[in-house]
Amino acid sequence: MELNLRPLQKSDFATLYHWLNAPHLKPFYMCDGISLETVLKKFSPRVGGTNDVNCVIATEDGQPFGYMQWYFNRTFPDYGAATIGRMAGVSIDYFIGDARFLGRQLGTKMLNALVVQICPDLGVQDRIFHIAHDDENSAAIRCSTRAGFVADEAYVEKAKQSTLYVRCEGYEHEQQ
Repeated sequence: MELNLRPLQKSDFATLYHWLNAPHLKPFYMCDGISLETVLKKFSPRVGGTNDVNCVIATEDGQPFGYMQWYFNRTFPDYGAATIGRMAGVSIDYFIGDARFLGRQLGTKMLNALVVQICPDLGVQDRIFHIAHDDENSAAIRCSTRAGFVADEAYVEKAKQSTLYVRCEGYEHEQQ
């Protein structure tokens, strides 16, 4: 089985719409669901590699199963500085959209693949990767820790207790 990452394409929008409304994502990722119109409005500017949010589709043997997005913390100071207290580095959001692919450690594999793919293009100060998890999302926490992310700092986001997980690649992490 071959895992690949590719940029989000407009042809992925219908799949993304279905994934974002899947029952397994409701508790932690898209609590209120999303309309197809909103998917088109939100994700269309992210196609083509000119947006500050880099969107990636994970596939296994050509079959799309997961989504990841990454961005520089400094580009979004309302999140980077204000929410997680980090301006350096990259933040990653991710999910397995196709429920048939859950429980196979593909989230761990796609996180590792993303870090390997983007790390060579990052300056040393940005080779620190951040993932924030709601403390009740035990499956995602297991996935991230298997991918080498370590619990770093607790905080509250949207009235929920959360923890920031960090993975450093060639960068000595210090509290910022």
